[in-house]
Amino acid sequence: MCRCKAWLLALVLGSASTQAAAPQPVVVLTSYPEEMMTRFEEAFERANPGYRLQILWRQGFDALPYLRQADQGGVDVYWAPSPGNFSRLAKDAGWQPLGVDLQGLPPRLGGIALRDRDACYQATELAGYGFAINPG
Repeated sequence: MCRCKAWLLALVLGSASTQAAAPQPVVVLTSYPEEMMTRFEEAFERANPGYRLQILWRQGFDALPYLRQADQGGVDVYWAPSPGNFSRLAKDAGWQPLGVDLQGLPPRLGGIALRDRDACYQATELAGYGFAINPG
């Protein structure tokens, strides 16, 4: 999935060196809200003037067929809360190893895998859900 590890590290870590005169596009497929992604896009581009984010919005059920296209539909980064899609794409060999040090990050939380065995993806957030009921 990753065409250039330099921009991937820039995206994850928020810094990168710029080597090209014209900004290079980085295509991010996400289901996160526009308000959040717009802020991230602005901050990323200020910190990395050699890159321009192009945001594509897809929900998980739409993202999987999109990413299964040739060349992952041109997507460089898939950023979404969709562990099923990540594991399916890993089984499809749709990922490359991240190439970053994951030491200190657990591979599992209880029975939930946070990354695949080849470290091609890593969960970066967890959400807790609860229910409140009114017995009356």
